[in-house]
Amino acid sequence: MAEPVRGIPEGHPCRFRGRFVLTSQQSDPQAEKQNFSGMFHIVSNLDYLLDVPREHSLPVQVAYHNQQSQAFLQGAFVDGYGLLLVDYDSEGKPYLTLAADVLRPQPGDPSTREYVDSSSGMANPTAVFNGTITGIPFD
Repeated sequence: MAEPVRGIPEGHPCRFRGRFVLTSQQSDPQAEKQNFSGMFHIVSNLDYLLDVPREHSLPVQVAYHNQQSQAFLQGAFVDGYGLLLVDYDSEGKPYLTLAADVLRPQPGDPSTREYVDSSSGMANPTAVFNGTITGIPFD
């Protein structure tokens, strides 16, 4: 089995807060039960410490109970909060699943240029978890 990276044990959850972009859409984008794919875009100036490429994208599978009938359209920017489950495949690459408590899609039509131009941009996500972090060699 692959060794977990950056001190997050395999199969352990952490709390997540951040922004991602939807890469899929259900046939009914306002359905109560939402399951779709997303992508975290990560920009790191600590790539030499964390072994994360300077610009990197991580796929995530998202599950959400859409009580307010919000529309989740492919290409939309979404601010999300919830429980992030980290697993690793046979090559040691992380596989992320987000059980979302709150999702807030940026309003508008993601297929238009105006949508992208008016976006507040992608920011690095914030992950909060308990435990000892290992493998970050600070002096």
